[in-house]
Amino acid sequence: MSLIETHDIEKRFGAKVALDTVSVDIPEGKICGLLGPNGAGKTTLMRILTRILRPDRGTVVFDNRPLCDRDMDHIGYLPEERGLYNAMSVTDELVFLARIKGIPRQEAKRLARMWLEKLGLGDRARHLVGSLSKGLQQKVQFIGTVIASPRMLILDEPFSGLDPIGLATMRAEILDLQQQGTTILLSTHHLNEAATLCSHVILINQGRVGLQGCLEEIKKRHASSLYRFTTEKSIILQEERSLFSIVETTGREHIVKMNKGISVSELSSFLSREYPLSRFEAQETTLEEIFTQVVSCPLQTDRSHE
Repeated sequence: MSLIETHDIEKRFGAKVALDTVSVDIPEGKICGLLGPNGAGKTTLMRILTRILRPDRGTVVFDNRPLCDRDMDHIGYLPEERGLYNAMSVTDELVFLARIKGIPRQEAKRLARMWLEKLGLGDRARHLVGSLSKGLQQKVQFIGTVIASPRMLILDEPFSGLDPIGLATMRAEILDLQQQGTTILLSTHHLNEAATLCSHVILINQGRVGLQGCLEEIKKRHASSLYRFTTEKSIILQEERSLFSIVETTGREHIVKMNKGISVSELSSFLSREYPLSRFEAQETTLEEIFTQVVSCPLQTDRSHE
């Protein structure tokens, strides 16, 4: 079941087409990655989902009805650009953001203290926002986005400016929020993070949907022709041009690329006859490889999730 959907969204800025008949659905309670190269239209889509921009054509549906202004009370948006007041203290900033969402002042203070402690910023509560590093400001902005417990989070590059410890903390908080039932749209250039966190992905390319759906199903559709196997002892692997080419071979570990028209059983049977195998498995296609395939190929929409 989708929490938010778009139907044939179009958006132009002068002669530039930013989004071209974009239809996406973001499943409720899941983390969905929003991926794409720079300038693909991701930020435009997020701004339409948060009603900062209006589409020229098409509709947005939230919780089975047209998206409206009051729905913004249930959607938290973390933009890539900083939106903080540098002259305010960290606590005052967070209380201000919580009050905008209708949270009473005392409750806002309690939530601010709780989140600051949770993200390791308890000792920075009285510091001016402008005195903090980029990474710490990112944490403050994240707290401001989640402090009102929205049903949905739209996070644009949430890992920006974070050191490895901060990144691990942010990752854990995002997973915890999802486990509590929050729907999360995560836009990031960190494809390894997307692969770790996201059960679903949407890839935008040149203003159109290149692919979308369950990440595991997408990986199956983009299965690699690479196979990894381990031999019981070190060998010198000989290329069999009718079946495979060698990608990598070192002692007992080998990777080969299976030729088109060859079945997996043919490949494994041949290798088993020639070399005593202790392991044989497909080399899983990575999200980075899928991203590269989709972005570098002539534009076409993958609708196989429908």
